[in-house]
Amino acid sequence: MTRLSSILAVCMWGTIGMWSAATAHAQTAITQPTTITSSGSFLVTQDIVTTFCSQVIVIDADFVTLDLGGHTLECIAGNPNSRVISINGRTGIRIRNGHLRGADFGIRYIAGSANDNGVFIDIRNVNIREAIMWGIHIEPAPFANTLDIVNIRDNHIVGPGFGIHALAATGQIVDNIVSTEDLALDVANYRGLLVADNTLRTHARAVQAQNAANIMFRENTVRSQGNTGIELVNTLGSFIYRNYINGLQYGITLDANSSANAIDWNHFPGALVGVEIAVGASDNLLSNNRSLVYWSGVGVLGGSGTYHDAGGNIVE
Repeated sequence: MTRLSSILAVCMWGTIGMWSAATAHAQTAITQPTTITSSGSFLVTQDIVTTFCSQVIVIDADFVTLDLGGHTLECIAGNPNSRVISINGRTGIRIRNGHLRGADFGIRYIAGSANDNGVFIDIRNVNIREAIMWGIHIEPAPFANTLDIVNIRDNHIVGPGFGIHALAATGQIVDNIVSTEDLALDVANYRGLLVADNTLRTHARAVQAQNAANIMFRENTVRSQGNTGIELVNTLGSFIYRNYINGLQYGITLDANSSANAIDWNHFPGALVGVEIAVGASDNLLSNNRSLVYWSGVGVLGGSGTYHDAGGNIVE
């Protein structure tokens, strides 16, 4: 992390800390579809069900805590691009403790104008069902000299579409359970991200990381009934450690632009090929992995990229 990023992070956390303390005891009740236009703490006090909706709750203010209070927000027969919760380019947003059902998106962040302190989004303990497109879709605009932080923890997503899409500078995606038809987790443009202790199940690719660096994939359970467990695209300097990755064909694939990644102590019990490395990939380190086939130079990615065998790899 650069010195400027460190300063921005301190400023952001300090601002959020003061705001949290000031609003901890004052909650505004929400009983119907609502647009939040002021900072503060808000509590959903009953289930809210809407039909032919565009969104149930819109967050259009910075520094908002939305406590769902264990209730359900539901959008039945939503309009195109409908969202149960929509965040309109804001920062300092916390969403907690409840259930979302229906619509195209469970939670969607719509990029807005630049924020001096960057973007902070924290989503925890939310149960999302039946989102047609994405359960959680967070994509801040990539402004220079800002630090975007996205934390997604302890959520449960089940649906016919995709799971989590997150684009940010840094953050944590931890202890989530995602069961979807297609991509369970898509992360991009990160420069420092922890992905740990998640259970990810899909009928297609399970995980994609693209245009990223310094990602830690640690102790996840990945079950793909499609082609690939984890796909790295233009990913550098990342550490994939102690994951249980069960894909039908490939456990992990690296494209030609993915280099200097460490793949260590992973288990690929159902994959025909544990790790597939494309021509052009370089300086990737493989050690202490266990699979049916440790490495293959022939496959959909073709050829053999350079890699270092640090030993301890087991071919069953």
